[in-house]
Amino acid sequence: MPSLRVRLMGSVALALILSLALGGALTIRQARHSVARELGSALVVARQTVHASLDNLASQADPASDLRQLVAAFDGNRHVRAVLLGSGSAPITQSTLGTAREQMPSWFVRLIGVPGNAEELAVPPIARPIATVRIETDPRNEVLEVWNELSEMAAPIAVLVISSGLLIWWSTTRVLRPLSALSAALNSVGAGEFEARLPAGGLPETQVIAAAFNRMAEDLSAVRERNRALYRQLLTAHEAERKDLARDLHDDIGPLLLAVTIDAAAIEKEIATRAPDADPTLRAIRETIGQAQQNLRAIVNRLRPIGLAEFGLRRAVANLVLFWQRRHPEVDFSLDLGEGFEPSGELGEVTVFRIVQEALINALRHGAPSCIRVAFRLEGNDGFVVKVSDDGKGAEEAKPGFGLIGMRDRVEAAGGQLTTGTGPDGGFTVMAILPQSAKAPSAEMAELPP
Repeated sequence: MPSLRVRLMGSVALALILSLALGGALTIRQARHSVARELGSALVVARQTVHASLDNLASQADPASDLRQLVAAFDGNRHVRAVLLGSGSAPITQSTLGTAREQMPSWFVRLIGVPGNAEELAVPPIARPIATVRIETDPRNEVLEVWNELSEMAAPIAVLVISSGLLIWWSTTRVLRPLSALSAALNSVGAGEFEARLPAGGLPETQVIAAAFNRMAEDLSAVRERNRALYRQLLTAHEAERKDLARDLHDDIGPLLLAVTIDAAAIEKEIATRAPDADPTLRAIRETIGQAQQNLRAIVNRLRPIGLAEFGLRRAVANLVLFWQRRHPEVDFSLDLGEGFEPSGELGEVTVFRIVQEALINALRHGAPSCIRVAFRLEGNDGFVVKVSDDGKGAEEAKPGFGLIGMRDRVEAAGGQLTTGTGPDGGFTVMAILPQSAKAPSAEMAELPP
């Protein structure tokens, strides 16, 4: 659909074209009347001249010669031609029309469309063999005058049309400039960039729109910041709850399972000689308890990133990658975690860890990659970038779900930005930019003990 500027300029251009067409039609109509009037006047003058000569013909010694002189007198006339006709309307002699050096297109003559007129005046018998004198008008010279006048007017009209078009374009652009700025600002707000503002100047109408838009953008920005603050509080409380739950499971359930394991081993040793048939049952009990301990350890690891608080972000991420590398030896894992920069605060560290964790799970579950790369780098002076990329199936397999939505919510709550999509070499890429902390890492990157 054409833009408002195109529509306005098209409407004005159409009005200008219609005006030119109407003016041209009126000019052609006036030219036709002018040519017809001029030819009519020339025919009247020629008729009077011929009548006067015929009236004096009886007193002439050589009437035929006198009529030839009459026809010769019309030589060079621009509008009328005189022709002497004999018996049977055979032409005897005729005058020559005056011609101009200028030329005009034949279509213009047809456009004017004024036909020539002709009259035949009877000659007395004394001028035999001349029977009649025919006078006929030719519109071409008069039409040529009209053509020359219009040609002289064409250049000023063209200059006027071009000037009008440029003025219309400039005026339309100037008037619609605030709308262009409003459209760009609305697109920015639609993309979540609530910092966009419109200038306060301009026409009174645009000032009202700009003020209303700026208030809306400020309100949206304030609402977003409140939502982010609430979500940060929610995430902090959530992580604290997960940490407490992991500690309770580890401190309360873990020792109980260990005690059951020890008791089962003691019972097995005690009754090994008394009831040999009970040994398989006790072995099954110990295996079940061992499986319960493994499941408990996995739950605790999911609830709280093991080693994140104790050993630092890089070591925790390295151990997370090592965990998946052991389970997927066919995948080549690459780490480039850098040194000397950290995400801001505990929430930032947890957010980075969760991003890597979720991105690795998604890649291994959906992408079938042969290579996964995890990288940290510094963006500018205050941007911590975490990037997880693979060479798997790409974005067509990475359908938006709770994992990506949760990552985006976490990153925005931490004051950052998340981008996902197909990488330059295919596969899928998850990249987040978070605020950076001035704190430098102090933990060595080594595998945590099991």
